[in-house]
Amino acid sequence: GPADGKLQRAAARGQRISFTFAARPLNETAPKALKIAASDLKSENGVIASSNIDLRYVQHATRRSFNTVAYSIAPESLRPVEGLKMARDATRQFWITVHVPADAKPGLYSGEVSISGGAVPLKMPLSVEVLDWELDEPDFLIGYFGTHVPAELPEARKKTALKELLTLLRENGMNTFSGGPAVKFSGLDANGKPLLDFAECDEFFRIAREAGFNKTVV
Repeated sequence: GPADGKLQRAAARGQRISFTFAARPLNETAPKALKIAASDLKSENGVIASSNIDLRYVQHATRRSFNTVAYSIAPESLRPVEGLKMARDATRQFWITVHVPADAKPGLYSGEVSISGGAVPLKMPLSVEVLDWELDEPDFLIGYFGTHVPAELPEARKKTALKELLTLLRENGMNTFSGGPAVKFSGLDANGKPLLDFAECDEFFRIAREAGFNKTVV
């Protein structure tokens, strides 16, 4: 955990603020399912509900760069904690994100994060000091190169996956991205003009606008 045993940061209204800590079981002989939960954060001026707190762990993976054959183990993604098992002497890093509501009143909001599943349940204080101002929208582009929904997903899942992905990017500060469907070309008409189908692109950008993107997209 953190050096002082507390998780506390300041944030503006409407901002997402993150905390990180690590845990290592010392006495468990077999992997056990870990449970992490966050309480509501309360102050004299209001409450930030626990539904505004996202609990994840850092998944590591082996990777290498384009100019070397050597692999390294590095952080790869943030994944939901549900179902995670902790083995003895294996350290896991956790990532907590608090979404401060845009209408939150200023003040110090406090609660706790509880960890159970091991021999001794743990609790860590969690606090966010909400400041009485909002962050300006950046006037430059911030985003990832390469955004797509995996083709392996079931068809039913694909219908909502793009909206969920783009919403996640937007909520975490991205205001642009690259990627999207190709414009389908099906030949030339009788006058030699290309036959182009923009239907998939139109639907793609409709979803992007719903997710909050309104700047240049590559």
